[in-house]
Amino acid sequence: MDNSLNILIAEDEYIVLRGLKETLIGLGHNVIGEAMDGETFVKLALEKDPDLLIVDINLPALSGIEAIERIGKVKLVPSIIVTG
Repeated sequence: MDNSLNILIAEDEYIVLRGLKETLIGLGHNVIGEAMDGETFVKLALEKDPDLLIVDINLPALSGIEAIERIGKVKLVPSIIVTG
């Protein structure tokens, strides 16, 4: 049984983004997209079919909370919002 998730991540700090991606892949999940700003994150979330969203609260162009709100108006996806 495959328990892997298709995950979309957004983080504006490159090193944190890379570390998060590597950790998720190491746990057996699929990172289907990554963004470093809120607008790109929303676009990817609406284009792809993620099982889970992981987003930093402080993103350029659009905050993580605003991005989740926009996505939620179109489709519901479980989300984890993180902050430093």
